[in-house]
Amino acid sequence: MIKIISGLFRRLESAIEPGSSNLQSVRTDAQPSKVKQKASSESTSVRPHVEAINTPADQFFRKLDAANTVEACMRLYQNAQVGSSEEDRAATKASKIAVSFDDWLSILTMSDTQQPIGKRAVERLKDLAIEFEQWQQLHEFVEKDSLFAHVATDCKTHMESKAQTLEEWIWIYKNSEEGSPSKLRAFDTLIAQATSDSIWETLESELDAQDPLAMRRSAWRLSQASSLSELESLFDDLNSDNPIIPELLVKVGTCQEPFDDWINCYENRSSADDFDRAVFARMLQLASTPDKYIALADAVEGCSDDDVMLVEKSLSSVAFTKEQWTEIRDGSSDGSFIEVLAFKKLLDFESTSAGIVAFYLDYVDRYSTDDAVVNMVLDKLFSVTTRSEAEIISLLAEDGSDLCERASKAFAHQDATS
Repeated sequence: MIKIISGLFRRLESAIEPGSSNLQSVRTDAQPSKVKQKASSESTSVRPHVEAINTPADQFFRKLDAANTVEACMRLYQNAQVGSSEEDRAATKASKIAVSFDDWLSILTMSDTQQPIGKRAVERLKDLAIEFEQWQQLHEFVEKDSLFAHVATDCKTHMESKAQTLEEWIWIYKNSEEGSPSKLRAFDTLIAQATSDSIWETLESELDAQDPLAMRRSAWRLSQASSLSELESLFDDLNSDNPIIPELLVKVGTCQEPFDDWINCYENRSSADDFDRAVFARMLQLASTPDKYIALADAVEGCSDDDVMLVEKSLSSVAFTKEQWTEIRDGSSDGSFIEVLAFKKLLDFESTSAGIVAFYLDYVDRYSTDDAVVNMVLDKLFSVTTRSEAEIISLLAEDGSDLCERASKAFAHQDATS
């Protein structure tokens, strides 16, 4: 038996020597059925393994293993079948990677509040939110979801406590219930922040409270107005029953404008309204020199008889010198009421016959003799002249003139009574 086995090994060794042509035959002879069976089993075991690592699930998980951002994980999550292990593992990895508010906001943006990962994102965002904008972003996702109504309320509470800018308070106002403390507080805060016309214009375009805004803006404009033109512009914009008008008119009386500006404003007013009356009163108050009265008289003459009477009354009470009245007379328009008044005032400075005669001749040289002023001058003249002075005047005066006739009557009367 041993010899037989030894012989077989020698034959096998010779068969496997290099270049031996007996190799194939030995392999064929040595249990061919087992060799074939082994090859067959190897082919059937390798092929299924190759196919298994190329399935969609394997490809998905390889991509998930390579994903290193929340967004990458959530994109795979979105592409996974709902309820599958792929979806679950993508959500789990995104949750592990997410750290910041923006990370969890991305998760919520790429999912839904009805999904488990979305619900978890809402809770994490509540814990991480700090700034107004963060609470606002969370509110946008939960405001229409009844499941998270309490979260939406919390968001608005936090936003109100964080609000600072005009835009933030406008958001609070628009998203608060009508008449609520939050809406009222937002309105008052916005009014307090309105420090320019551009801000007021923004509020008027954004808010739905036009009447209250108009009232507040008018009050603000009044507080800012310091010039006559600003007050006039505001007055013209107001309704006649606006409650701030009395305060506005009082402020008109304190304006320190050049006198010419008051004159221009008065002349350009189209109606005798309350503002016009306030301007006129201020002009009378400021008129203190001959040139200002001349300008004032020129402005009112032809505009209002009542104003003419008021200017004349005011001017008559002023204690001007003879030189100042002369300035008024010479600077006034010919025939104007202020020139006539100046003549009357100048007559008060004349006390001699010669002076009064000179005054008379100057006056009639300018105006018609059929005038009350002429009679007033002549009455004064002949109340101070002697008989001889009256006689001389009658001889020197032009025949037929008022002066000649009054002089003749005067000395004749004195003859009769002497």
